[in-house]
Amino acid sequence: LVHTNWSTVVDTLKAPHPIAELARKFENMLKYGVIGASAVVLDVGLFVVLHELLDVAAWIAHSVSVGVAVVWSFLLNAFFNFRTTDKLAARFASFVAVAFVGYLIGLVIIAIGMGPFDLGGSTSKVMSMPIVFGTQYILNSRISFRSA
Repeated sequence: LVHTNWSTVVDTLKAPHPIAELARKFENMLKYGVIGASAVVLDVGLFVVLHELLDVAAWIAHSVSVGVAVVWSFLLNAFFNFRTTDKLAARFASFVAVAFVGYLIGLVIIAIGMGPFDLGGSTSKVMSMPIVFGTQYILNSRISFRSA
């Protein structure tokens, strides 16, 4: 006869799925990523319209598209992700400062991509996104949206 410890089997069946546990552990980062993805679509879409269709200079198109995406991302993160709606002006100022860091990183990557690598503005913009995302998540989660 096979000896089975049924309480262990029952405990195993009640245990949450590892992916669900991982999702709970990184819930804010996942939401930040989804919100960030929507901001990226807005940012890159507006950049392409301005730069490629309307022939606006890449640095101006980048400035406008990042600005619009920053406001969008802040509002969604404040109200739906981190749910930290106290001290909105101070949080927004912090978020904008972090966004400015990301803006500068993006600007440098676009300049390098368009200069020595001759990749074009849109390709360089897309290549900058993962680096900007990682930097901004770390700073925003620890500064802009930390619990009071």
